[in-house]
Amino acid sequence: MPEIKKITLRLNMDVPEEKAVYGFLADRKPYRKIIMEAVDALRFRQSEEERQKMYLHEIQIAVEKCFQNVQERLSAISEKTLLFLILSGLATGASWLCYFRALQIGDINKVVPVDKSSTVLTILLAVIFLHESLSIAKGAGIVLIAAGTYLMIEKKQSDGAAKAGSSWLLYAAGSAVFASLTSILGKIGISGVESNLGTAIRTGVVLVMSWMMVFVAGKGKLLRAVPKNELG
Repeated sequence: MPEIKKITLRLNMDVPEEKAVYGFLADRKPYRKIIMEAVDALRFRQSEEERQKMYLHEIQIAVEKCFQNVQERLSAISEKTLLFLILSGLATGASWLCYFRALQIGDINKVVPVDKSSTVLTILLAVIFLHESLSIAKGAGIVLIAAGTYLMIEKKQSDGAAKAGSSWLLYAAGSAVFASLTSILGKIGISGVESNLGTAIRTGVVLVMSWMMVFVAGKGKLLRAVPKNELG
């Protein structure tokens, strides 16, 4: 137990209540020390409670200022920027859902290349919608990435992948498409807002969407059955 610093009790004789206490103690010397120590402990406890209240008050003020600052920043965001950030977050959530479903039923050495083909799609979409330039070297790189992805998909499938059929490919392709849309929509949305705030909005949308999918699919009851090592 930590040592408690002793506080010396000093009575103010100008205060009627404390003067009365002094008069009471003056006639009861045998009990004076015990009573004085009890009053000291009470005062120490009161000072600790006041200190805790002060800390809680400071925390409350800091939280209120934080929310006020966030509210001011959110109110300064245009409707167009907010719309594209939300759409980017939804695309991110859809990409994750497709990706993990593809990993669940397909081979990782085939799912990952298809998912990473989002690089090719993103560059093409950026050229079409954002009017970005496409050099010869970049075009050659796109062709090589596409060829490498095709060769990896065409390798002999394992027994697990054969049983799953081509459904893993649909989910992996969906993951790539939505990942590309995430980049394009995020590029449009993030241009009108501070990057950290934009990331927070997108992340919030992804979290809400993910949990909604869990409960809409009726899988909420299975949360307790998830092994702890898979949560890490």
